[in-house]
Amino acid sequence: MLVLSKDDRMGGNAVTDHEVQELNLLLEVCDLHELRSMGPYYSWTNKTVWSRIDRVLINAMWYATFDYTHSQYMPRGLSNHSPILLQFITTPKLVSSF
Repeated sequence: MLVLSKDDRMGGNAVTDHEVQELNLLLEVCDLHELRSMGPYYSWTNKTVWSRIDRVLINAMWYATFDYTHSQYMPRGLSNHSPILLQFITTPKLVSSF
């Protein structure tokens, strides 16, 4: 399970530099960014280890089109993963006078 930072896992084995570097390199090469989010920080657990392994990733084109999108990590139900709800906040578009 790859993570973005050493704080993305609590319990279990310590996060290695290799885990952090691998995912960060992927995001850099693919020009992806994590969408801002709300809700619980850790998105997965086996009740011994808690990790942030589920993410919403976006690129520049997505951000240019949907700049007011947020992700909401919901409470876990039957799964050991937190569902993620995408929220598309509508914003008024300026009317051009030309």
